[in-house]
Amino acid sequence: MQGATQGMGRATGVARVAAEKRTLANTPVLGFLWALRRKPTGLISLFVLLAFVVIAAAAPWTAPYAYDQSTDAYAQGPSMAHWFGTDHLGRDVLSRVIWGGRVSLQVGFVSVFFGVIIGAAIGLMSGYFGGKIDMVTQRVVDVFMALPVFLLAITVVAALGAGVMNITIAIAIGMIPGISRVVRGSTLSVKETPYIEAAVSIGSQTGRVLIRHVLPNVMAAIIVVASIRLGIAIIAEASLSFLGIGVPPNEPTWGNMLSGAALSNMTRAPWMALFPGIALTMTVLALNLFGDSARDILDPRMRGSK
Repeated sequence: MQGATQGMGRATGVARVAAEKRTLANTPVLGFLWALRRKPTGLISLFVLLAFVVIAAAAPWTAPYAYDQSTDAYAQGPSMAHWFGTDHLGRDVLSRVIWGGRVSLQVGFVSVFFGVIIGAAIGLMSGYFGGKIDMVTQRVVDVFMALPVFLLAITVVAALGAGVMNITIAIAIGMIPGISRVVRGSTLSVKETPYIEAAVSIGSQTGRVLIRHVLPNVMAAIIVVASIRLGIAIIAEASLSFLGIGVPPNEPTWGNMLSGAALSNMTRAPWMALFPGIALTMTVLALNLFGDSARDILDPRMRGSK
């Protein structure tokens, strides 16, 4: 009798777990997080990214000082009063790292958002319609891909001028060709599947086929490439700001903080470059590790390889 009770308990537990899995499978976000628990590296990276985003978004409350507020301590090392030290103008480095992360992450997320939307739209149209549309589109993409993303961004910033909005536009334009090429490749493989042919044969409109059938099946590739490109966008913003052609110096970003430290204060106050560099490195590393885990989860070909 006891054995039968235990068996019924195990069966109930198995049924409960199966029901939970079905519920998660019907909810894409929860299903992804449920699968991510088997990827400790990706899960830790997600928590790191969320921590950076929350701290940076709440900069008015999390930063001890305003980013341009000068204290009585000049080029002072890390202490209890200033955990990351102060710069040569007496400004708190921790506060500037937090405020700088707000700008850097904003530029990265917004540029990748628009780059993914435009690039995915171009890739979907080019891959699905093919023919002359695909040929003309891909020749234009080839021209832009011949230019490195960083060089293309420099050209756009030089034409538009420095500023947060202009550097965001520049990085987004540089992202479009690579994203469109990835989405086009996924679309070419998806459009040959039987369910797409069935949808076309019953008279479904082109827009419905693209949105309801093609787009969901290339979304995994879009998410993965977006997570990887986000790290590239943050590095591009830091590089442009480091060169002095990005965000104006009076507004802190991780890039112009590194520039200010490297030009004249590296030996006198190395913490001015150390902590922005650590924040930038941790963010980009977390994005790459999270993107790798997302690829393993979302790409069916990768699920059984690790």
